[in-house]
Amino acid sequence: SVASPFAPLSPLHLKPERTGRLFCGGMMARDSFDDSTPSQRRRAIRPQSWLRKFSLQAEDGACIKSEASRTRRSSIRPRHHTSTSWPTSCEGSSSFVWKDQLLSLNFDALLYSSDELLHIALELFRQLNVLEVLNVNEGTIMTLLLRIRQFMPHNSYHNWHHVVDVAQAACCFGTISGIFETMPAEHKFALLVAALCHDLDHPGLNLQGFCDSNESVVALFGGSSLLERRHCFVATYILSSQELDLRSQLGNQTYFDILDSVNIAILATDMEKHAEFQRSIISSGLAEDDYRRQSCFLLKCADLSNVTRPHPIAKKWGWLITDEIFMQGNAELPRCVNKTLGRVKVIRGFTEFVAQDFFWCCATALPGLTPLVDGVKCNLKEWRDTEEEAFERDAPVCPTGAHLLIVH
Repeated sequence: SVASPFAPLSPLHLKPERTGRLFCGGMMARDSFDDSTPSQRRRAIRPQSWLRKFSLQAEDGACIKSEASRTRRSSIRPRHHTSTSWPTSCEGSSSFVWKDQLLSLNFDALLYSSDELLHIALELFRQLNVLEVLNVNEGTIMTLLLRIRQFMPHNSYHNWHHVVDVAQAACCFGTISGIFETMPAEHKFALLVAALCHDLDHPGLNLQGFCDSNESVVALFGGSSLLERRHCFVATYILSSQELDLRSQLGNQTYFDILDSVNIAILATDMEKHAEFQRSIISSGLAEDDYRRQSCFLLKCADLSNVTRPHPIAKKWGWLITDEIFMQGNAELPRCVNKTLGRVKVIRGFTEFVAQDFFWCCATALPGLTPLVDGVKCNLKEWRDTEEEAFERDAPVCPTGAHLLIVH
């Protein structure tokens, strides 16, 4: 693995009188409490301390010294984008004309370079007016964005372009639905961070494919929502770094509340629990003051938002997601996957049987999201009228340099 160009987190040591804790998605390392008293162990696993399950830091800010800690940390090294400096060359680019569409469904993240997306993501924080309210330095957000980009792999679909697209969609939906009119700044900030972090270090595989090829990671993170809990773990690794120093800027309580909200929102993106999430929206709706649930709702919508975009945009995202699906299929079932599934069939099936009902429920809960239902209907009509051969022949071109693989 490539060593991090950033300063490391805290040194792996603890003072003897201190108690270190390391949790990951509800699983506590067995040796995390070697020096702790029974009362300390009871306090650590109380439900109201849910956030600390994801905290990489001990009481004095140092990471615990344990084999589980070293093993997990060794698997989260930035190994994708290597640049550590904020780009300025793209600011005057003639193609850099995104501000008019920054909060629009017509926004197309695939039109922009990786560096341009850094500026777009920073502008989202500015648009939400959260940095001044929370007293967060803009330079800290620049470093955070560079850090997140480093941990995004060059998958066909689950990559840096995808997470910025999801962040833009979350801001767009929060605006048109009216949720942002009452949502406090700290929850807007947490939502935007969660959107950018929700697929950190994604393997480009579904859950089964990941489990089959990563037994050691499964042993550490095992249980439900494995991929999402690993995304949470990497997000906490980044957000708790000394380089960002978010804790001192936000204050202890706000910092932990935000980190808690980020993890809860990321866990809500688990597609294994999609039906359960949809039923809860139908039965309970969205309370006006339940900001964490609103954030989960917006991130869930944003994560599936490709099918709500205008068809020329949705078609490009459809090509990329089927690329990723078929690349996994080529590795696992080379003789049958690509003969039984076509790109159009996969995209049309998802749009018709998953997205259509989900966004109808969303619009029922928040009428301001009705345009999303209209977008899904338009795309479904287009996919029903699209022939497989024609789609393969007219493969969309993505100027971002994303890896497009034509599967025969």
